[in-house]
This record gives sequence, structure tokens and C-alpha cells, in this order.
Amino acid sequence: MHQWMKKWTIWHRGCCVGHLYFVSPSIGECYFLHTLLTKVKGAVSFEILRTFNGVVHDTFKSMCIALGLYDSDDKWNVCLEEAVNMQTCVQLRSLFVTILAFGVPSEPCMFWDKYKEHICDDYKVAL
Repeated sequence: MHQWMKKWTIWHRGCCVGHLYFVSPSIGECYFLHTLLTKVKGAVSFEILRTFNGVVHDTFKSMCIALGLYDSDDKWNVCLEEAVNMQTCVQLRSLFVTILAFGVPSEPCMFWDKYKEHICDDYKVAL
């Protein structure tokens, strides 16, 4: 976690957040925290931000998914799994880049670890 995320402090100048800086989806948990700060009203702690229907979620991402703000990465996993059986390595690389750029998966490294053999299959021949 970043240094600034360690403690919840009350802003003494007013009763609401005046400005939230842009956070890129590639930053992960900070992005999901940013999203929750814009959706959850009256939160006074990080734990309250991660609580939904009495369940305290481990991460801000899982809380966003529970609230229906984001889908899980399952659809990207299914997409790549199907593509492995039908597309060439070049097409898989293109699809992978498209998913990273526009789909914003929450765990891109997991996808790389799972599919790198298929994505880079044609480079083995060249070596």
C-alpha cells in the first residue's frame, strides 16, 4: 500500500471531498479505492469502504465487484481460453494487447503467466 493510504484522516475544511485526482486502472487497488470513494456515501474508514451487506471484503477490487461496479476477470479468461484453440500466435498477441489496453483486467500478470506459452509459441521455433 502507498504511504498516503495508511491512515484515514478527516478533512477539516469541509464536509465532503473537494477533488480526487485521476487514477489509472493500471494502478490496481488505488484505482478501485478511487472508484469506491466516488460511490460509497458517508464512509469514515477503509473498512467501511470494503463492507457490503455485513461482509468485509479483503480488497477494494472485490468490494467493487460485489457492488456490481466491475466484472471479474472471468470474461477475459474465457475469451483467451477460446482464442488459444482458434487463433494464431500473432492474433493472440493482438488480442492480449487489446484486453490490456481496453479491457483493464485487474490481474494482467496472471493472464500473462497463464497464456504466455501460447502467445509466444512462434518465438520458440525462431530460437
